[in-house]
Amino acid sequence: MVRVDQIRRALLVTLRDHPDVPDAVTFADRTLDFTSDPIKLPVVNVVVNSKQDVGQMNSDLIGFVTDADGNRVGRKYADLFEATFTVSVLTAAGSSFDTYKIRNNVKDALYQHDPEGPDQPLVDEEGTTLDDVWDIRFLDENENDNTTTTPTLRRWEQQLIVAGSEQYTVTGEDPITDTGQSVDST
Repeated sequence: MVRVDQIRRALLVTLRDHPDVPDAVTFADRTLDFTSDPIKLPVVNVVVNSKQDVGQMNSDLIGFVTDADGNRVGRKYADLFEATFTVSVLTAAGSSFDTYKIRNNVKDALYQHDPEGPDQPLVDEEGTTLDDVWDIRFLDENENDNTTTTPTLRRWEQQLIVAGSEQYTVTGEDPITDTGQSVDST
């Protein structure tokens, strides 16, 4: 089972641990408020934009929980989803940090998870593989500089879609047993 917040944190781990992303980068995991947040540039920011269920239902039955005697005592459900993320690189114009170099290093770090490329799994802070993530797609990227600030705030953004599944177990029910009767279809 994987939740969207785990994916966000795993993307930050990927970026933080990549050898080509500078140590001086500040990592953020929420939308930044430039009027009140103390921000030390450069910043790499990962935020969740949305989560959408893939199936028509909230969840799908994927199996049963059984007791030691083989009786079904619960059900297992999966919720398949796609989550959209924005990964941003923020620098100040004229600083010693090159926006283009950091952005390329961030793209290289993320590329290792591309299923059409190296296809390396996402891992969390403890090094555990997020097995229930099965697709990462790179969408639009753009530059969105803020020229009203002094110095100019350089912002590059990469949109990602990550597909995964949350799993739920419902137990505590009476065992599901065979009645020994056939169903009459008439």
